[in-house]
Amino acid sequence: MRVTVQHTLKLEDMPNYIEAKISELSYRLDRTAQTLSGAVEDAKAQRYINMSELLDETRQKLTMIDANMSEIQSVSLSYEKIRIEQNLSGSPDPENTNE
Repeated sequence: MRVTVQHTLKLEDMPNYIEAKISELSYRLDRTAQTLSGAVEDAKAQRYINMSELLDETRQKLTMIDANMSEIQSVSLSYEKIRIEQNLSGSPDPENTNE
């Protein structure tokens, strides 16, 4: 089951949020690659039921990673559009505001 959670951030906190999320994605992708490596080892040892289970786990993890990547991509592009609009209008850069 998936649950959607919304939260509010200050604009100046977005770079740290984006960095944390992309780092988390990288970590999860590394862990998923380890699961796939386990499937490879099981295949070499002809443990096909275990391999199949690990492949299913890998597939499910990749599905979640893909959804998270899409979310952080959207957030990042939206943030960048705001920065561009502010630069064009002469407003201060959101990273340099002190609220």
